[in-house]
Amino acid sequence: MDQIRVDQQNLPKKERYGIGELLKTIDLKRPTYYDERKRIINKNDKYADVKVVIKEIAEKGKWRGSYTYGYRRIMPLLEKAGYHMAEATLRRLMNELGVQPAMYNRRKNNHYSSYKGTVGKVADNLLNQT
Repeated sequence: MDQIRVDQQNLPKKERYGIGELLKTIDLKRPTYYDERKRIINKNDKYADVKVVIKEIAEKGKWRGSYTYGYRRIMPLLEKAGYHMAEATLRRLMNELGVQPAMYNRRKNNHYSSYKGTVGKVADNLLNQT
């Protein structure tokens, strides 16, 4: 829509379309247009400086090409740097930056398992049971 307005600026004033005509053509309400325009123009990221710090901390904890610091480890380091936020906000920002740890629980796969595969001889299926 704004590109259309820019193109209109190049035309002589008599040949330009009004905003009302353009909105009617694309079937968009005037308040909706101005709300969206304001939202796009004011798209300042209030967490831009925090994202930089999160990325730096996560890069410090990188090991073998994957991130190892989760939100619980990053949170106190952020607070030490002077940034306080909710854990949900930190997790959302980490998700946006793509710095989730790849290893969730190192000890989960180290538990005891008595399974040794097929042990002994399996009887023939004489009754044709499935």
